[in-house]
Amino acid sequence: MMVRASARAREIAIRTAMGASRNQIVRQLLTESLVLAAAGGILGVLAGSLCLRTMISLMADDLPRWVSLQFDARFAIFAVAITGAAAVLFGLVPSVQASGFDMRGCLQDAGLRAWLSRGRRCALSALVAGEIALALMLLISAGFLVQAFRKVLRGPRVLS
Repeated sequence: MMVRASARAREIAIRTAMGASRNQIVRQLLTESLVLAAAGGILGVLAGSLCLRTMISLMADDLPRWVSLQFDARFAIFAVAITGAAAVLFGLVPSVQASGFDMRGCLQDAGLRAWLSRGRRCALSALVAGEIALALMLLISAGFLVQAFRKVLRGPRVLS
């Protein structure tokens, strides 16, 4: 969101020059992030439901009773709520930062360089590094999940 806001710094400066208040700009940017997160959350829940159905159809029929895989409305509501909370949390800070930059410097040629001060560049670099670390953890977890799913598909091995 910070990168999107920095790319739109000139647009935001023009809106501010035309009379838009800081609250209006924050509201617009936050609404955009909420719409984007809502679309992603809904698509994620639908993809999760489809993947769960596919996994269940591939599983062996003689699974133990305690193995129960269900997709219910509580899970979907929880996923959408977490998505909304993340969108507000991670959309509000960049929106507030984007609305409080130097309008004059942005309307000149060096607009993007004026908006990205040293502190903001460091914060942006830290966010990118954190995003890469989280993606790596997700990738490793997915690998472990696939490995465990393969073991479940093979079924119990009886030693004789």
